[in-house]
Amino acid sequence: MVIANLKNIIKKKDSIGILMMICISFFGYLFLLNQMELKADSMANIVKFSGKRFFFGHILLMWFYIASNSLTVKASKKVESWLSFIQK
Repeated sequence: MVIANLKNIIKKKDSIGILMMICISFFGYLFLLNQMELKADSMANIVKFSGKRFFFGHILLMWFYIASNSLTVKASKKVESWLSFIQK
């Protein structure tokens, strides 16, 4: 959806705040994960088990971005007007 909405991101700054929140937190987490050295467990196990839980918060942010950008809103309005039974 970011690629499809690239024109609106550049020209209109559409949903750039939520997109920056997703990117900064994602890359920040990857940086922190890269710097961790735990002696209790191997890095492979940390990524295998904790890495899955990491995506729960980001997936919600990504779905919010998808649902709130201008292309999705326009498409939703067209589908809603097509499905509505109210004649104009």
